[in-house]
Amino acid sequence: MREISSARFTTDGQFIVTIGKTGDQDTQVTKIWDAANGHLRASLAGYAVYVGSRASDLFPTVITVNDRELKVWNGSRGELTKTVSAFTRVHSDWRFYLDSVISPDGERIVTSRGKSMALWNTDTGGVVAYLRAAEDRNLFRLYGGRTLEIYEARFAPDSRTIATIDSYNRIEIWDATTGQLRSTLNGHLDSIYNIEFSDDGRLIGSASRDGTARVWDVSTGQLKHNLRAENQVSRRISESDEALES
Repeated sequence: MREISSARFTTDGQFIVTIGKTGDQDTQVTKIWDAANGHLRASLAGYAVYVGSRASDLFPTVITVNDRELKVWNGSRGELTKTVSAFTRVHSDWRFYLDSVISPDGERIVTSRGKSMALWNTDTGGVVAYLRAAEDRNLFRLYGGRTLEIYEARFAPDSRTIATIDSYNRIEIWDATTGQLRSTLNGHLDSIYNIEFSDDGRLIGSASRDGTARVWDVSTGQLKHNLRAENQVSRRISESDEALES
């Protein structure tokens, strides 16, 4: 491996997963190392988009993407357990996934940004739905004809809910199984920089250029707290329950 771009532990802490390039600039390799002794356990072709333990598996799982395919590996032994054709809109390699978000259980991925986001299934490689924010003519006029786009996707800790930000300073709450829009959270007066779910997924916090950090109830869409930063710009909000509920 000529270059290592990232390293992470598997969720059980027994292995280290590194991603890097070989001599070929475009060839990505994922390697699995024993965390106890540093020995190389496996070398996997492709770029790892997920490292964790899925509910359907009895072992740590690594999912890599390589040449329009998702490969699911046994993270303990480096054995290939499944290959599926990966959804790609334009690109054909790992670079397509750099801005993508994968659910904590490894079963869903949200890719790309813009007028819509694709929600798709890692087991089949098929698209579940395209996430598109609701049009609003009043907001369209208010923002001078600004194009409505969505970005900054986040999965709830239980992988059942997705939150996104749109260019009209709103937050969308989606069903991660079907891609159905459940609610739209309105209130910020300027760009939203960051959103985070609480550890139990009941709350979502947002930080905005309008100088506020807001806390919302995910199930009802109701605003619970509006925290003002006075003359400061609020850029990040913590994901811990204690911080969101204080």
